[in-house]
Amino acid sequence: MTPKTVTRLLREHGVGREFDVLSLDIDSYDYLVLDVLLKDFRPRLVVTEINEKIPPPVRFHVEYDPHFRLRHHFYGYSIQSLAELCARHGYTILELEYNNAFLAPKEIAGAQVEGVAEIYRRGYLERPDRRKKFSSNLDVDILHSLGPAEAIDFIERFFARHRGKYELSL
Repeated sequence: MTPKTVTRLLREHGVGREFDVLSLDIDSYDYLVLDVLLKDFRPRLVVTEINEKIPPPVRFHVEYDPHFRLRHHFYGYSIQSLAELCARHGYTILELEYNNAFLAPKEIAGAQVEGVAEIYRRGYLERPDRRKKFSSNLDVDILHSLGPAEAIDFIERFFARHRGKYELSL
């Protein structure tokens, strides 16, 4: 599944414009696939994995690469990027359960009441078992104590070997 093939594949398999549930977890360029998919399809519920390590307001997503290989922390997209994608397509983030975001069209769910930072804080950052469940994230936990510009600098250094393969901004 790629950003160029997703809508064709869904149509070829008889998926209608509106369908019940989309679960998206491809550990790579998920952001681009979801962005393209939501231009032509309107699932009533979307469950999508985010890169939970990257806090708002940092925007991050992996670019399409047909040779992508999952590497330590380098995958997916940030919740801030997801929030902006949702706004463009008329979706609302309902909830975050660690690294899984639940979305619905605004016409079903209504407008997003909480800000993305609050959703992130409640759904991931302040979960009492977060450090145990996501112990592999401890090497980047410093991101939660940095300001936005410092977080960008940290991420650029941390992902230096992937330069040019991701979008990163505030």
